[in-house]
Amino acid sequence: MEYLIQSDLAKAVISTDGAQIYSFKRLDSDIEYMWQGDKAYWSGRNPILFPQVGNTFRKTQIFKGQEYHMGNHGIARHAEFALVKHDANKVEMVLKSDDKTKELYPYDFALQVAYTLESDKLKIEYRITNESEEVMPFGFGLHPAFNCPLESDEKFEDYYLEFPLDEENNSIELELIKDHKLKLSRRIFEVFDTLMYKDLSSNSVALKSARHEIVIDFANFTYLAFWKKQDAPFFCIEPWYSHDDFTDNGTDFSKRDGIIELDAKQSFYTTYAISIKK
Repeated sequence: MEYLIQSDLAKAVISTDGAQIYSFKRLDSDIEYMWQGDKAYWSGRNPILFPQVGNTFRKTQIFKGQEYHMGNHGIARHAEFALVKHDANKVEMVLKSDDKTKELYPYDFALQVAYTLESDKLKIEYRITNESEEVMPFGFGLHPAFNCPLESDEKFEDYYLEFPLDEENNSIELELIKDHKLKLSRRIFEVFDTLMYKDLSSNSVALKSARHEIVIDFANFTYLAFWKKQDAPFFCIEPWYSHDDFTDNGTDFSKRDGIIELDAKQSFYTTYAISIKK
């Protein structure tokens, strides 16, 4: 099911399919800011990455001494969420563990997602509750994909990333960030499959061209990743708490870098936001 929310400046459509944003537009134009999941390039849209970001090196997971086979980015991305509440500018959904999820991830949990649209900003809140009687390890991240370029007479190279604070010391391999900006090109993503930064000084980043500006607020997230599939007309800006395995450590899932260990009956809360400025 799809649910429309609207403010004085924008409208968004949220689906129970993975609790994903299916559409995000300003009211003063018909430009679609969100990637629509074209299977010719990538069928995803903006999945929730829970309870893992990416996958383990061996593509298997060890929980409580047992081996499991959870797919890339976990189980939430393909799950059907249940509607909790819907009004003019807000929609809330929840995914609860069941026998099917426990075949892949052996814990009782509730993943609550709330979208609130205020002016041109879509705020997204996540609350993960451990309903088990034991510590629950999990990874978490977001994978929003934006149409880029946004108009047919633009090209990808017309866009750049702009940080509010100086991030030159966080550049990796190449000195990509200069004067708060990272100029986008297909060449970058031929060299790097994914650009990933840790502990940035900035709490937000803007995807900009001469005509358009999308701002992502990602305060509290440990990592920020950028991904583009070659020749695909989209660009991903991804806040993460954990990440794919870089090496084969062969250890229990809880020992992976960035994994959160949540005590029984406790909740983890985080939020980020997307603003479509022009």
